[in-house]
Amino acid sequence: MRKRSSGVFCRLLPGLVLLLAGCHDATPRRAVPPISVPIRQASDEVQAQRAKVLRELMAPLPVRGIMLYRGGMPEGISSAEILDRLQLLGFNEIFVTITSETELDERLKEFIIEASRRDFPVQIVVSVQDFHYRYRGSSVKRLFRSYAPNLQEITRLIADFQKSLPEGVRIAGIVPVLEVHIFNDHRAEHPQGIVYRWSDSTYGPGLDNDMMVCAMRDVIRRLPTFSQGIPITPEVPDFFHEKAKEGKLTFGTISDFMALSTTGNRVILRSSGNKPTECAAAVADELAEGEMAGGEVLIEVNLASHTSVAGGQLRRRDWNDFVRAMGYLLKTESEHESFRGLIVGPLSAIEFMRMEQD
Repeated sequence: MRKRSSGVFCRLLPGLVLLLAGCHDATPRRAVPPISVPIRQASDEVQAQRAKVLRELMAPLPVRGIMLYRGGMPEGISSAEILDRLQLLGFNEIFVTITSETELDERLKEFIIEASRRDFPVQIVVSVQDFHYRYRGSSVKRLFRSYAPNLQEITRLIADFQKSLPEGVRIAGIVPVLEVHIFNDHRAEHPQGIVYRWSDSTYGPGLDNDMMVCAMRDVIRRLPTFSQGIPITPEVPDFFHEKAKEGKLTFGTISDFMALSTTGNRVILRSSGNKPTECAAAVADELAEGEMAGGEVLIEVNLASHTSVAGGQLRRRDWNDFVRAMGYLLKTESEHESFRGLIVGPLSAIEFMRMEQD
């Protein structure tokens, strides 16, 4: 009986291995704010005037970027309507964040095609927050089954997705976000191959934080191998440069990241300031060094969902407060030749403010 059971198992084993190897669980989509409208709306005239003010304010910038999420594009709002709003507000480049490979879908394809008709470059933003290996199940399953693609694999999938676009329609770039600092003691998951944890107490050459940044540097260096010609522009937090200058990281200055870019030494800095003055101060050194290095810096400003948000996002009370903050940032950052523009978002927050009644 033992012999017979062993034979049955041996015959089933190849199929079991193929089944496990062929299984791939999609990355769970991150919850993002959808485009919505306020209950009490301002008049059409007020909304149009607000859009004009922002459009004229940003007009001198070479790059007037808008950040939106694929998951925040509701089916009830067409791509044409979204693009109409972007043109009305004065944006000229689109940065679409995907949080799962399942968002490389027909809706995104249709959006890119419509944007191409209007000469809107579309870049795809991917973060290590979403795209890193996760493992689950028994030790046997883990030998064959990855829970999600990492940055290299999602880059390859984006390149394959581009092949499905009509001739002449191209993805303008891929933006990998290097926010490795989120993998701390409070987060169980971590990128494959990285056994370190981020902590305020582990700064220094060869310590955990340094090793994590260097590991992600090596990942970004390999991305052009997978992107099949799609340009790569790294996006990094605004404090890496400071820590590298203090000797707490061996890699992390704005010049270091410019060397990883395939778009003419261009880097995107994600500002962490709550106030316009904090946003400006946080990127001042990077802009100065970028100017000396002959590079280009784009500043990404994330709008807070509420005025009580403690850190990492720009707080604003209403549309007028938002416009004042934008005016201050533009005036301050434009003093540096390396400053090439802003990326603001998400679109859902901007549109809600523009449409809201005072």
